[in-house]
Amino acid sequence: MKKPGEILGQAPSKIKEMIKNQIYRLDDIGMENSFVFIFDELNLVLKVTHNKDDYLKEIQMMKWLKDKVEVPNIIEYDNNKNY
Repeated sequence: MKKPGEILGQAPSKIKEMIKNQIYRLDDIGMENSFVFIFDELNLVLKVTHNKDDYLKEIQMMKWLKDKVEVPNIIEYDNNKNY
């Protein structure tokens, strides 16, 4: 499994630009095969998962819930097999 720094180094350019030189912490509670990077100063969470089906379901669910309850805004997502 890749290390967190390696994963961030392979991020799409738009995401890399947003998180450039930012301090993060990892949240690993309940995240199987995923990395969750929390950038407190940016009020941003970056989730990297290798399970495409879960990833797509989660995005769909967040979009559906958006007008019903308070959920985080999705500002960018990518389906990159190398990431």
